[in-house]
Amino acid sequence: MSERIELGDLVRDTISQYEGICLAKVTYLTGCDQVGIKPQGMKKDGGTHETLYFDEPFVEVVRKSAIKPVVLRAADAGGPGLVITQG
Repeated sequence: MSERIELGDLVRDTISQYEGICLAKVTYLTGCDQVGIKPQGMKKDGGTHETLYFDEPFVEVVRKSAIKPVVLRAADAGGPGLVITQG
């Protein structure tokens, strides 16, 4: 059994080798859970990398807690959701 993936972990899809920070975990009714992975840094053209989603069983943890997720109140964050900051 693979190590449990948490938000903020540095992870890699074992099929495509796409690597980055786990920004999202999606649970579907069908049982096919996925992990949203966003590479760190910027593209050569100055743009940001896309967050892509991969089936969780094929994703491995490279480094635990690479980025610390910080949950702020909606009023503090300017809206609902989870704010990720480097810790």
